[in-house]
Amino acid sequence: MDFIVTDTNNVKTSGRPRQFSVSEGVAKVMPLFHARGYDDVGVAELSNTIGVKATSLYAAYGNKLGLFERALAHYVECSGGFVGEALSRANSAEDLLPELLRSAAIAYTEHPGRPGCMVLDGELMTSDTQAAELIRNNIIRVRSAIADRFREFGSNEPERNADLAILLMRGISASARTGSSRESLLDAADWMATE
Repeated sequence: MDFIVTDTNNVKTSGRPRQFSVSEGVAKVMPLFHARGYDDVGVAELSNTIGVKATSLYAAYGNKLGLFERALAHYVECSGGFVGEALSRANSAEDLLPELLRSAAIAYTEHPGRPGCMVLDGELMTSDTQAAELIRNNIIRVRSAIADRFREFGSNEPERNADLAILLMRGISASARTGSSRESLLDAADWMATE
């Protein structure tokens, strides 16, 4: 089924108007990148998933990396919001790590067909340096937000605490991806946060 263009801030093209929604295309392919990483999803599969020819995919997104960048942003907007919510819910430095870890355990098991975190796992699932850099930049932003929140609470070691939070969130993500249940991850999150 074709969709009329609803996204106008994309690569300019000449000729016939695009007959699909660029943002809907991003939403359709994001689960593929989440489940299998950047390297394991080819242009042909992306084109088929969106329902367009490869030439239309390139015209709309520039290239596979451009589509991945938009899919990553879509993931962060839709699924990565739990970090900001956890940071807001915490009332003290002591509350912050438990909030983050419990929220991660819930978020990373929300979609059984694509468990884990597209960002934290994604860095390990690509050999493409540009894709890895896009992912790393997202991790840096999240880590910085966590450190800032620890700093606001007067933590003596906000950077170290943020590093610990990212490390533990990576562990929860990897465990979710390898089949750990939400209940076991919540138990682990509670245990890790109190040690």
